[in-house]
Amino acid sequence: MQFNNNMAYQKYTELEVWKVARTFTAQVYKITANFPKEETYGLTSQIRRCAVSVPSNIAEGSGRQHTKETIRKSKRTNVLPKLKYLES
Repeated sequence: MQFNNNMAYQKYTELEVWKVARTFTAQVYKITANFPKEETYGLTSQIRRCAVSVPSNIAEGSGRQHTKETIRKSKRTNVLPKLKYLES
């Protein structure tokens, strides 16, 4: 663990929210594999890109120098509530 501006810093792979987002993305890929073939380049692609963007944004935000910015970005995008909504 590194420290930045007197705050603990974790690699994004250690963040619980990133782990949940990765699991969610894997589930989305499994579910969309059963979609009709004519939707491969339409709905299937759009849903998959959306799912991948969540862990990607978390990783991008945690790679920044300031932990405060990572926290702000996570709060702004409301990552956890969106994941919980999609799980139900």
